Amino acid sequence: EQWNFSGRLPERAGFLAYGDIDGDNAGEVFLFTIRRDSLLLHGIDPFHENRLLFKNKLVSTIQWRNDTIQAFIGHSSFFDLDSDGYQELIFPVKAGFSLQPRGLFVYDYQDDSIYHSAMLGANMGKILVHDFGEAGSPAIYVACNTLGNIHDSLNIPYSDYSSYFMGFDRDLEFLFPPLEYPVYRSSTSFTNTTFAGKEGIILYFCNRSDEDDPSEIRLLDPAGKLIIKKEIPEDLQEKYGLHCLNNVMMDNNKAIPALFSSKGISILDDSLMPAEFYPIEGAAHLRYTVDLDGDGNKEMIFAQRDNKVLILRAGLTDPL
Repeated sequence: EQWNFSGRLPERAGFLAYGDIDGDNAGEVFLFTIRRDSLLLHGIDPFHENRLLFKNKLVSTIQWRNDTIQAFIGHSSFFDLDSDGYQELIFPVKAGFSLQPRGLFVYDYQDDSIYHSAMLGANMGKILVHDFGEAGSPAIYVACNTLGNIHDSLNIPYSDYSSYFMGFDRDLEFLFPPLEYPVYRSSTSFTNTTFAGKEGIILYFCNRSDEDDPSEIRLLDPAGKLIIKKEIPEDLQEKYGLHCLNNVMMDNNKAIPALFSSKGISILDDSLMPAEFYPIEGAAHLRYTVDLDGDGNKEMIFAQRDNKVLILRAGLTDPL
């Protein structure tokens, strides 16, 4: 079937989100459009008779900039933040040269409402929602990279001339003061991990500028407290071009933190330093980890340039 909605699609690819928000084992589709100065959300349930859930739900208005409107939707996630049996849709909004809104938003399906964090200057990227089983609500972790659109002189908190790592509770209040890497240009990436028998977060601040500031790896506890901090030697950074951090699947579906680049993958050792390097070209952007062939082992799917994909088996073997 076909559904038509007013407005235009936001720039780039974040205008669609897919998830099973009501727990019926049939996925729903959520679409963002921009109509005049309004960012709108629409919901479709394509597998049931009443297929249109809602349309034209106002997310936020957008500032004009030189007679234009600019907005992007970042990486979306689904999680039952309030334990009501329904997942919330969690998504960042980035207004580019329109400046605002920039922040983290939540659509609550059960309450049919949208709420958001305080407006920020930071450019939000990856979202990870994780329940470490400790007291309190699940934590929402967000990576923020530099764009250089919002200078300190604009008096908007958390300028995008720095990279940040942020943590929010389910009400979108900060769990801890955002961790800043004051380098332009730079990027932030992270993953959850188990280290020395305890769960935590491994964070990578990558220097992408011509400045001498070293890139950093930090091990944090769930509350954002620093446990270990390491600097990446400049010769390794130049040799391998280590741009981002994520988990890779090794034998027996064991997830191991690693640094990625267009040249290959560098596994982190127990001291959180790059160790064994796998020279696999085009392995910079890990998009999905899923069992593609039903053999019980997860494969890794990487996005490459020229509309190509790279698929690796667990253990970083059999590139396809």
